[in-house]
Amino acid sequence: MVGRLNPETGDIKLITMPQPRSLPYGMVVSSTNALFLVEFGANRVASIDPVTMAVKEYPLPNADIASSPHCHHERRRDLVLGLFARLSRSPRSEDRAR
Repeated sequence: MVGRLNPETGDIKLITMPQPRSLPYGMVVSSTNALFLVEFGANRVASIDPVTMAVKEYPLPNADIASSPHCHHERRRDLVLGLFARLSRSPRSEDRAR
């Protein structure tokens, strides 16, 4: 879930993200006041309209790439993400000991 707090009234509006277990994280506000965040558990980036709270999702192009839980907004309107490759298997304990 993602929420918006109205500090004047104390009201909180919550929305549920479209993807189950999306794990929203690393929020930044763009120059157009849209909120961008990483859906760490769903391998997507999402934007949220600040007025309507409508969610738009952007899937990452490769299932083997996962987004970092952080993003950064550049002044020229670009969103910068840190990406890393998913491991296809967990390293064996004897491999980790080396």
